[in-house]
Amino acid sequence: MKKKIMASLLVGSAVVGASLAPLSAQAVTTGNTPVQVEFGGGVLPEHELDGPDVDPDPSTKNTDFDIVAIPINFNFPLMKIGEDLSAIKEASPGYRSISIGDLRGTKEGWHVTGEIAEMSNGTEKLSGEFNFNFTPYYAEYVSNTTVGYYRPTATLNGVNIADDPTAPSFSGTSMKIGGGATLLINASVGKGQGIWLGRFGRAVPTLNVTTPYQQLKKGAYTGNITWNLVAGPSI
Repeated sequence: MKKKIMASLLVGSAVVGASLAPLSAQAVTTGNTPVQVEFGGGVLPEHELDGPDVDPDPSTKNTDFDIVAIPINFNFPLMKIGEDLSAIKEASPGYRSISIGDLRGTKEGWHVTGEIAEMSNGTEKLSGEFNFNFTPYYAEYVSNTTVGYYRPTATLNGVNIADDPTAPSFSGTSMKIGGGATLLINASVGKGQGIWLGRFGRAVPTLNVTTPYQQLKKGAYTGNITWNLVAGPSI
């Protein structure tokens, strides 16, 4: 009885092995069809609206890497000598912005600096600090029948800028008068491709005058903010 059972098991194994043999002998052939797509640098649209933000150089067309808009001005009110000059607020506060575009496709990053070389009243120089805050946004280009301009939006293509790993850092909060260039926005390697907008809030900027009031000369002290866009991240 034991021998018959053994024989039937051996026959079953032979049948299974025979059924697998043809599958392992099947031939397979393959082929490849090339697929390619190529991208070039883009072109930044012009900012044509005269308002709180203006084109820094309307005589020159934007390229694929540019400052596309800057604040038109910052005006502080008439103050009296002897008053508190530590946090002078603007006479007519409003939202203004600086917009940066990078469509080069290099992904090398970039940075922006701001500098107030001096504020002077004739030969008299003012010492102090220009204080502000930045709120980061995407710069969305809007075109109507007459002009095109950039407006802030926190969400673009379903991505919130706060969650965007490619967004640059908006870290500037002040510029010292005569203190040299100050880092304001920094895009490290792999970041900053797109069009970005840093908006100045309504409550600030403020001007902190540190010149002793005994040394102030009656009249207007004026100056300029120089904005610089530099290829490559700040070190």
